[in-house]
Amino acid sequence: MAEEVSGEELDGLFDTWFYSEELASLPTLNLFAGSLENDTLYGSGTGGTLAGLDGNDTLYGNGGANTLIGNSGDDLIYGGSTAERILGGAGNDTIYANGGNDFIDSGAGFDTVWLGGGGSATVLIRTTPRSATTDDFVTIKNFQLGSTRLQVSGGIRSNTLTFVDSADGVQIRRGNDVLAVVAWQTASTFNDNRSLIFR
Repeated sequence: MAEEVSGEELDGLFDTWFYSEELASLPTLNLFAGSLENDTLYGSGTGGTLAGLDGNDTLYGNGGANTLIGNSGDDLIYGGSTAERILGGAGNDTIYANGGNDFIDSGAGFDTVWLGGGGSATVLIRTTPRSATTDDFVTIKNFQLGSTRLQVSGGIRSNTLTFVDSADGVQIRRGNDVLAVVAWQTASTFNDNRSLIFR
């Protein structure tokens, strides 16, 4: 049907996007894709989408308003100073937001998110265990009261969450499940500032 509507032969497109084990990059659309191996991908100053596949990938935002997608594997993601959308995917990812008004969903795994200064980042906190085998969670470092916002998935209200001090920082819990740990913060700070912290 696509060939009929376009009036063109599209075998090359279908071979690349449906039958190949490697996702094709489309530089003219600022879409850069990885392979099933460990890849290193660099964004451009004009923005675009970087997507790793399987493997332990390293993604660099490089200044543009990029979408950075780690997908499977233990990925290392470096955002730039502009507003970016960062999606870690499955695996134990480490994300360096580096400022900007970023939206960060670290995905499934025991992830670490380092927030940069000078921006109003939003970090998604999942309200159910994100893995079938473990109660994984995200550790958030360099949280800044008044700048960093936390968004709870599933429409769950922040008043259903509890906060517990631990050696690693404040634990954000729903029932007995640890959803996140915010380093260098206290339960009293979170209890006293729910409306400022949560979206």
